[in-house]
Amino acid sequence: QNFMNMGRGFGQNTQNLYNQASQDMLGNAVSYATNPDNYSGLVNSAMRDSRRNLNENTLRNIDMNAAASGNANSSRAGIAGAVAQRAFDDRQADVTSNIQSNLMDRSLNSQQSRLDNMTNANQNLGNLYNSGFNQGTMSNEQMLNAGGILQKDLQNQLQF
Repeated sequence: QNFMNMGRGFGQNTQNLYNQASQDMLGNAVSYATNPDNYSGLVNSAMRDSRRNLNENTLRNIDMNAAASGNANSSRAGIAGAVAQRAFDDRQADVTSNIQSNLMDRSLNSQQSRLDNMTNANQNLGNLYNSGFNQGTMSNEQMLNAGGILQKDLQNQLQF
């Protein structure tokens, strides 16, 4: 009876699991991956060397070359700086997209793993319930058999 009491919630759990499984897991993953709190630190870390190279080398060299040729603040230097910035921005967009894709995969895998674990645990509860039910049935059969044996013994005593 205790086994049945512990495992009896498995039916309701199955309904809850069904409700969770029918949720938009991809939508959850997209929301997780596109939240700046979840990806911005990773992007900043991945872009650290590129940002340093842009600011310390590329833009500095463009400015120094323009100044050395007497063309400081020229449109040519401005265009070169803008092109370098655009290349950096393109790289950052690619890195961000890559990181967000990885975060979506991670979220989907995590959601599926969680659902699988909960389903397995619920199946174990169902098995526990069935064990309790089967033990109750076996106990009833054994008591009936014992009663039949006792009755047969009493009947034999009366006959002899």
